Amino acid sequence: MQLILGPLSRNRGFFSTGLAVLLIALLTLISQVGGVVLWLAYGLGETLAGRYRRSRGLLTMAAFIALYSVASFLLLPALAPAFGRIALNCFADSRHAYAANSPLYCILNRHYVTPGAKQALEALSDHMARKHPGTVVSYLDGGFPLPLGIPLLPHLSHNDGRKLDLAFFYKDKTSGKAMPKGGAWFVGYWAFAPAWDLLNTSPGTQRDGALRWRMNWLQWLFADDELDRTRTADMVRFLTQGPASGQVQRLFLEPYLKPVLKLRSPKIGFAGWNAARHDDHLHFQVY
Repeated sequence: MQLILGPLSRNRGFFSTGLAVLLIALLTLISQVGGVVLWLAYGLGETLAGRYRRSRGLLTMAAFIALYSVASFLLLPALAPAFGRIALNCFADSRHAYAANSPLYCILNRHYVTPGAKQALEALSDHMARKHPGTVVSYLDGGFPLPLGIPLLPHLSHNDGRKLDLAFFYKDKTSGKAMPKGGAWFVGYWAFAPAWDLLNTSPGTQRDGALRWRMNWLQWLFADDELDRTRTADMVRFLTQGPASGQVQRLFLEPYLKPVLKLRSPKIGFAGWNAARHDDHLHFQVY
């Protein structure tokens, strides 16, 4: 019974109960199943504490880690294919040179896509490794494993497994040395400064919506980086003109980068003034 009652399994104070519910809601939003796991962990921790007379907090944390690991790395990869979604590799291997930009994307179950999207990514990574030896394609947010209607925040889409974000490629501004793996830092998003150098006018406009974050306070982290035009353009060209282009429906890229990178495909579009910027990453979706 305590397992089912979760954080309500004992008489907690108003603040303690509210904090537990807030954590459950937050984990649900960022990982889909984390909230359910934490609910069960509260109940299991209470049960174990009563039986073994140990700290409730430590037992709850241990129960959460154990249950979440089983759910994320055993149950979800087995269940997701029944709903048309499969997990991407978290780390590059000898077959395909792509990886999650950070292990967090896999830990939070945000690395699930349709088989078509995975095939396109594999073909892209093979192409980039052949043309630019040592290059590893980094992916960011894909989708959740189960179609439960929980949005993959802060995205406006990414709800059906057909969308995947890819980090741009960068190089050192002083030495010109290429960074093998895509992405300027572990988050992958919001590295706007390396691309802003290519823009002659202000990247923001009066039409910028709530999700058009500029993150000016963060850009000092990327002051020594510049956009690797060659590899980033090759990545986009392959998705729009290469062997995998038949699977790709559309891509989102900031309009000013299209002429700079000499890209012409009609599949490349603008996400709009009320969507996130796309001069730090590339969004592509398959049919």
